Amino acid sequence: MTIESKIEVPNQLLNLRSVGAAYGKGEVLWDIGFDLEKGDAATVLGRNGVGKTTLMKTIMGQVAATSGHLYWHGEDVTAMGPHQRSRAGIGFVPQGRHVFPHLTVQENLEVGLSALAGKAITGPKAVPKMVFDLFPKLTQIAGRKAGVLSGASSSSWRSGGLWQASPSCCCSMNPPKASSPTSSSRSRTRCCACARSWAWRF
Repeated sequence: MTIESKIEVPNQLLNLRSVGAAYGKGEVLWDIGFDLEKGDAATVLGRNGVGKTTLMKTIMGQVAATSGHLYWHGEDVTAMGPHQRSRAGIGFVPQGRHVFPHLTVQENLEVGLSALAGKAITGPKAVPKMVFDLFPKLTQIAGRKAGVLSGASSSSWRSGGLWQASPSCCCSMNPPKASSPTSSSRSRTRCCACARSWAWRF
């Protein structure tokens, strides 16, 4: 079998080819393949324990692929670490809080800006106004300690943190609730307008 380090697929962002993943000797994914084009929205459905979370973590590089290959803009990124994939434009919103509990929401967002060091950004780094436009709830809770937020509020700031990185592909464990249907619609509309892609796990 010939392994290609690069594939030519017009208008496509993410391609999986016969991808497998495991925890120790326990195989969770095998022979997974799909193509995600610019502007696509894909949903992974299934009951508990079938590998939805593992698939998302494998795309992000948090779980190593045991077989197959992942291509990003046609380049093989199978061996890349999570931080490299993030800087390449793959965004991920995990389940759970994943916050610095004693920092405010604003400070948590600002900490996340450090991940943009590898991108061509000039001038002082600040949380983009677009993040607060998409998730108005953040304006109200920006000064609160992140550790005391409700689940919905925590989801808002984590989704906002993803958007400030301007990813080309957004992988989310759940659709962006943004604490309201209006904000959720805004984030999806912006996604389509910017030709970005979403991959959701239900």
